[in-house]
Amino acid sequence: MAVLCARPTVPLPSPPGGFGAPCEEYDEHMFRLWLVIGFLATVFYIYSIVNVGLTDRLGVRGLPKIAWILVVVVFPLIGAILWYAVGRSGLRGGRVLAPDDDPDFLATLGNNSKHDDNGTDG
Repeated sequence: MAVLCARPTVPLPSPPGGFGAPCEEYDEHMFRLWLVIGFLATVFYIYSIVNVGLTDRLGVRGLPKIAWILVVVVFPLIGAILWYAVGRSGLRGGRVLAPDDDPDFLATLGNNSKHDDNGTDG
């Protein structure tokens, strides 16, 4: 059975039978719940700041990178949620391959029949 607790303005005597007030257990559980929520919010906040700082310049949308850092620092949870919803680019790694690192481009070089085996035009 759920007991809703309200803080009385006048202290009430203990109930007969020696049982403690029902609010004490409720307060302890609420304290633990808020402690866990606060810890998770702090971890999310720190992770977001690190994520913005380590994200490549090309992987940032909407605002410059320094502006995103300021948004996340000034508005802790709202800024972090905005960063993940709006600021991050869809690119994984945020890196663009140069042509000589792209396997598809390198494969097309081997199929080029313009040059013969000794390197001169044929």
